[in-house]
Amino acid sequence: MIEEETIRAIVARLARPSGSRTGTHVVERAAILAEGSDCAEIEAWILREGGEPCSDATVSQGRGLYAERANARAVPAGAAPSRYMLPASALNVQPRAKAAMEAAGIEPACPEQTGAARR
Repeated sequence: MIEEETIRAIVARLARPSGSRTGTHVVERAAILAEGSDCAEIEAWILREGGEPCSDATVSQGRGLYAERANARAVPAGAAPSRYMLPASALNVQPRAKAAMEAAGIEPACPEQTGAARR
């Protein structure tokens, strides 16, 4: 079992700022899966912290020539999400998590996540 501080550090490294909502971050599921055997624990942590699963579902309202083709690309029900949206509060890196990141040699994705000043 992986510690919560370590999971928070991994998610902080994988997350990128969301362009759609201020303060939120996005973590791609492919990046989580690339972390290896701990991916299920990481996904569970994200959901516990208020993360929302998102998919690339496309729903066409039109009836034009290509409407049927767009509906064919819709994500089937029960499919795994392609990414997770994290609330701003999920990535507040605490001092213990910062120490865990440094011990693991993990650099945060952005200095704001550790409270460090920009250079």
